[in-house]
This record gives sequence, structure tokens and C-alpha cells, in this order.
Amino acid sequence: MEDLFIQNLKFYTIFTTKEEVLKFRKSKTIKINEEEISILFLQKILEDETFYQEVYRIFKNDTSSIQISFLFHGDIGYTLRYSKSCVIRGLEKLYSHSFSSSLLKRYEELKQCCCYEDFFKKIQDATYSISIDNKNYTISISDLLQVLTSSIGDYQNACRAKEVYGMKKEYFFYALSHFCFDYHLFDKFLFSSDIYERYYNLKNSQSVDIEAINEYLSIFDTVYQKVSLELSVREKILENMPSDFSVLEKAIYIYIKMCQIFTYDEKYYLAN
Repeated sequence: MEDLFIQNLKFYTIFTTKEEVLKFRKSKTIKINEEEISILFLQKILEDETFYQEVYRIFKNDTSSIQISFLFHGDIGYTLRYSKSCVIRGLEKLYSHSFSSSLLKRYEELKQCCCYEDFFKKIQDATYSISIDNKNYTISISDLLQVLTSSIGDYQNACRAKEVYGMKKEYFFYALSHFCFDYHLFDKFLFSSDIYERYYNLKNSQSVDIEAINEYLSIFDTVYQKVSLELSVREKILENMPSDFSVLEKAIYIYIKMCQIFTYDEKYYLAN
């Protein structure tokens, strides 16, 4: 019987061979916003019917991304992960105006899965709750979306105002930034470049200064500065780590090895 963990992964994962995953990984890439996506992967989506059906199955699910991986002794192997919006933008950039009728049909079907209008209709009457500087706020999602997708002039006016929908401007935009993140809006759905730029500037405090909000949640832990590893322990952790791992893969590998080797008591979790 298939492991429940693997069954859950299939909700957003395509399992293929190790060789194919490595081909995708080593192929040339296209940069979309902050992601690098395999050109070989993009080509296979539209040009391989079986592979396309798997991608389309995942795109119809309520997930923000798609994974490509393989199984190794019952466990998941190396994984590539792309946001759904990145896949669509990658296909647009790769094929530009050279879609054949059959490829265009597949592209349009995938693109339809990333339209935000239907999602907005479903949640526009709902509210979003957030704690800001020790106070709880409940905000209309419709208000958040109205500002996010407003005209350039209206958005700029909101950024200059003292209050937005009766709420301190900085708090409103802080909530908007977290709402976008919590709902994975820019991973799941397609937005125009100017709306994406709004979100990018907002989360980096370039349009409205929200950096100092909820600063009390930041933890400045200095205990790590007093800890050092013996050379033998360091060698034990790193001895079997593949040399071709990326920085992220090395970090994950080291973390897993440390979890296997060390135990952590309550004092560790209460540091500072």
C-alpha cells in the first residue's frame, strides 16, 4: 500500500525518474521574477501529452506550486519546485508568439487555472485577521484586494494617505503584504507586472515603510556565538554530503544530519 506521505505529495508533485529530474536540473533556465525555471521542463509540459496531463491535474488543485521529484527506496529524492505563476510566465517567455494551435490550447488551459478573478469572487466577503503591534485587527478581504488591484493613481493616493479604510496606512499595507504572502497570491495567480511590482516594493518597505511594525516578534539569539563544533563532529556531519549540492541542499542536508546526531533539551528552545 502506498505511503500516506507519498499520496499527499502527489497533490502537487509529479514523480518521474531520477535521470529526468537531473536533466531538468542541469538544463538551461529562464529567470522569471525571482525564480529560475528549467527550459527542458517547460518544453516537456506542452510537447508531451502524458506529462502535460499530470501538470494540468496539479494546476487544477488548490496549490501554489508544482514539484518534480523521484522516489528512492520509498523516500522522496531530489526535488525541483516552481510556482504555478512562474510556469505560465516561463511558457510565455519561451514560446513567445510561436505557439502552434495544439500547444496554445494546452497553454490556455493551464493559464485559466491561474486566473485570480474566480478566487477573488469566492473570498471577497471574507475577512482577514492579523495581530499588529499587540492589537488584533480584522480587515475586509474585499478592501485589501481593492487596493492591491486599484489603478496606478488610486494606489499612489493610498500610499500617501494617513489612513486606508479607516486604518493607519502603515498597518493596512502591513496587513496587505501578509495577506498576499499567507494566501500565496503571487505564486498561485497571474498578475500584471505593475501589481507584482507593488507587492515586491511593499514587502521591501519601498512604497510604504512597514519594516518597524511587529518588531517585538524579532528574536535576536546570540547563544550560537558561544557554540563551536569539534573537528570530529564536523567531519561526521559532512562526511557523506555530495559535493555537487547547491547551497540550499547543503543547508537541508546539514540540518537533517544534526537532527540525527544531536538531541535538544528545553533550554535550547528557550535560548534568549
